[in-house]
Amino acid sequence: MLAAIIAAAGAGRLRGMLEDDESPAQLAALAAQVRPGEVVLYTTSDCLYCNIAKEWLRQRHFAYAECNMSVSQACVREYEAYGARGTPFLVVRGEQMREGFQAAVFVKILKHRPS
Repeated sequence: MLAAIIAAAGAGRLRGMLEDDESPAQLAALAAQVRPGEVVLYTTSDCLYCNIAKEWLRQRHFAYAECNMSVSQACVREYEAYGARGTPFLVVRGEQMREGFQAAVFVKILKHRPS
């Protein structure tokens, strides 16, 4: 599924979004340490990059809570309270990812903010 999404969006921009320096084993070990609620992903139903982020997280077995602003006003209020702009917007162990989803940044936050 991720390959189809990447093809639709174009590989150039996505390369930086999805690249990380970790081996699959390192990512699996890190994913095993993430507890429900430590990662919140704010999305909208028609956001291509949100779907890419969700698929990356799912493929690597990271626990996350999705807050879809297209279906939940509570999600909209939370998102606005953060002063966020654009989706996907993530809060990872309390730290905001304001520049969208970037795998390397996501991994770095998890490593530097233990649960």
